[in-house]
Amino acid sequence: MDRVRAMHLAHRLPAGQLAVAAHAGLQDSAPRAALFSLHARVDGVGPDSWDDPALVQVWGPRMAAYVVPADAIAAFTLGRLPRDPKERAHIVALSDRVLAVLDGSPMRSNRLFATLRDLPNPVAVRAACAAGRFKIRWDARTTTLIPIDRPEVDEEDARVELVHRYVSWFGPRGGAARFARWAGIDLADAAATWTQLTPCHRPAVAGPVTGVRFVPPGDPYLYGRPPPTSPAREIAGVVLVDGRRAGTWARQGHRMTIRPAPRVSPARLDRTTAAAHELDGLLGRPVAVTVA
Repeated sequence: MDRVRAMHLAHRLPAGQLAVAAHAGLQDSAPRAALFSLHARVDGVGPDSWDDPALVQVWGPRMAAYVVPADAIAAFTLGRLPRDPKERAHIVALSDRVLAVLDGSPMRSNRLFATLRDLPNPVAVRAACAAGRFKIRWDARTTTLIPIDRPEVDEEDARVELVHRYVSWFGPRGGAARFARWAGIDLADAAATWTQLTPCHRPAVAGPVTGVRFVPPGDPYLYGRPPPTSPAREIAGVVLVDGRRAGTWARQGHRMTIRPAPRVSPARLDRTTAAAHELDGLLGRPVAVTVA
């Protein structure tokens, strides 16, 4: 229940508090996963909330697509730069090449990869995002790289901010090793940053945990936990009812399948299906719900 409370899944935040909801980053690898993560945490989320000026998309932890607070872009980019001079120089040099191709203008990733054909693996361009010189915009169909000014933040300060954001949601359990896996950085770098960690308290949320939340695949709540399983072997998220798992859910377009956990009461299942129709506005059309 601590993770539910720390990650703002106990009670929805007031409308507009999108940056607070994305405090430690929301993975956006599955189509519009971050939008559903926002909806689970904030009132008034609409289909375009992922594109709010308070948020920005980057290739962040583990080089996955992430939605993060716009004022924390340094933490999720420069905060992941390696300290090793050679490794750092390689990433900066790669970002130089990316910036040269962009030439000051946004460009779709497929065109950029076609230009940088000599790269052993075009996906390596994602690592260059750690140099803090471009962001991305992924609209669930295409990815566009957008040049930006490098944040005027000391790299060490960015690393410390990243570890504090991590601990505020995930807690200190597992130490530097777990932080390294989450951030996708070298263990030695993670350990050096961990030593600079100061006391960090999770947000206190009073009162009982209530409500139905549809937590999407890749959501931070699920990180490090056994993945949801489904007889259909679909990419599933988790249904939380009053802070406890009540089943899984999956979506294809506007079609949603809910698979209740064993022994879920009829009352909880009724609450879950009713809450599913709250997603109508998020998807821009009525949700067709199937209980399997």
